[in-house]
Amino acid sequence: MKIVIGIDYSITSPAISVHVGDIWSNQNIRIFFLTQTKKYLKSEREFLVPNPYPLVKFRANDDMANMERFCQLTKWSIKSIFSHSPQTNEWIPPTVFLEAYSYGSIGKHSQIAENTAILKRELLVNNIDWNVISPRSIKKFATGNGNATKLDMYNSFIADTGVALAADYDKCNPQSSPISDIVDSYFICKYGYCNGEKK
Repeated sequence: MKIVIGIDYSITSPAISVHVGDIWSNQNIRIFFLTQTKKYLKSEREFLVPNPYPLVKFRANDDMANMERFCQLTKWSIKSIFSHSPQTNEWIPPTVFLEAYSYGSIGKHSQIAENTAILKRELLVNNIDWNVISPRSIKKFATGNGNATKLDMYNSFIADTGVALAADYDKCNPQSSPISDIVDSYFICKYGYCNGEKK
């Protein structure tokens, strides 16, 4: 059985798509995400798994607090990965796909790198392979345009799944979290399923 995981990782609003099955189907996917907003914790979509946000607050100049936060994010990520994995006697190693750092990202690049490095270490400890995909490749795969906007990605998500998340989450901008994170992790996962190979 094939297990492919797409992670849109960040310091504030990560999302993780887990697809279990030898044939791609939206029935085989679960998308886990973190949110600080109460209304986003309610979802009638079976494939969406929102989680509350019990994280240490990010402080730009507090390395100790930030490291604790990064460890909490990794713990949540590993738990999400294993929670949708099939319960069998034989270990089925998933393949993880991560989006590469965007050099146009707003924020502290060193902290983004530290956050992701902690996740990668935990994947390594759990014998889980990962692959890094460029943001441009994900955008081109999803929309046909490597310079696609968040709105373009959202519209491709609707076309691919038939689900308009902005309608589910009243007044949530489809170009903002958590919708944009859900969309990105979905296409990272599908890209990995369709094009990826273990390294």
